[in-house]
Amino acid sequence: MTVRKQSNNTILKTVIIVIVIILVFIWLDKRFHLTKDESRRGRQSRSIRNGDESDDEEYNQSRHTTRSNRNQTNQLQIAEYKQEKLELVAQNKILSNNFRPEVKTSVCARRAPCYNTFCSKELECFERIFSSVFPQEISYSVSYPGGINSQKVPNITSYLNTLITTESSRTPNLLTRMNPTGVYSCWCFDTNDFVTPGQQYIAQVVSILDPNINQAINSMYHCNPSKPIYTTYLGGILYIFNEAQNFQALGYTYQDIQVAIWTLLFVSTPLTSTPDNDNGALSYNAGNVAIIIADAVAAQLAYNADGDACAHLITTKIMGLLCFNISPITSNTGCNQILCMQVPMYEVDICYRNCDACN
Repeated sequence: MTVRKQSNNTILKTVIIVIVIILVFIWLDKRFHLTKDESRRGRQSRSIRNGDESDDEEYNQSRHTTRSNRNQTNQLQIAEYKQEKLELVAQNKILSNNFRPEVKTSVCARRAPCYNTFCSKELECFERIFSSVFPQEISYSVSYPGGINSQKVPNITSYLNTLITTESSRTPNLLTRMNPTGVYSCWCFDTNDFVTPGQQYIAQVVSILDPNINQAINSMYHCNPSKPIYTTYLGGILYIFNEAQNFQALGYTYQDIQVAIWTLLFVSTPLTSTPDNDNGALSYNAGNVAIIIADAVAAQLAYNADGDACAHLITTKIMGLLCFNISPITSNTGCNQILCMQVPMYEVDICYRNCDACN
């Protein structure tokens, strides 16, 4: 009996060992197949990633090619625009300051390739909003002289200050968050007529660089044929507006600046003639006036040569806005006063306020 028990036990142990070996082989086989599947999925995943990277490279290359083509197109447009402008100016078919390229984009106030600076974009918008074709109207009064006021930019002493109360445009342009009462430095463009401080006036406002500004001025100023008004140096006057703060920092007065403006407007040869002081209205320094006039004439000539107002006239981002008073009539001659405001581009930001103005 004892021998049989040992034999049975031996058989049982053998069976158990065989079963364990079989189970181990089954486990190893499953593990091997799992490893192969994972390896295959890894290769597929890497293949997919490599395909995505290839697609990305193709997409980036496409974008680069498109951008390069666009830049080449813009460069060609610039060259064609410059050549066409030079030819037309040489043939006296256009005035350099009246020529504008018609290359547009859908972004507000952005014209590629020629209008790519703040000044050029704002100038385009300014001329469109304050156009002589559809002039805006304002209601305003003036104070004399134009004293220092924290709302003015630049904050200088001027011949007059304007105080705007209302605007006709659907979008307020001159009444801003920083200047809610519409205080602007203002200068006289008319020695024949007058304004009364504190009196409310209604005026049409037009950009000093408007293509039709000469006609607009002459149509309003017609009551004193013995003293004609000259519009030859309007660009030079705009330059004076931009440099007025610098002139006053050097000790020049608002009276020096106003006499220089009158001389450019009412003297045919301002560089060599006696300054126009509106029959002794102001006290001025002749040397200061001569320097202001010389600088303004030089700026005008540079502007006439290439038509770049931002380079030669708008040196501190100040625009000029002419005010043609239409009500009430302010002179016993039946003519209306003409004034001009200094308007800072950065503050009014016409393009931002009128997104459709430059599209």
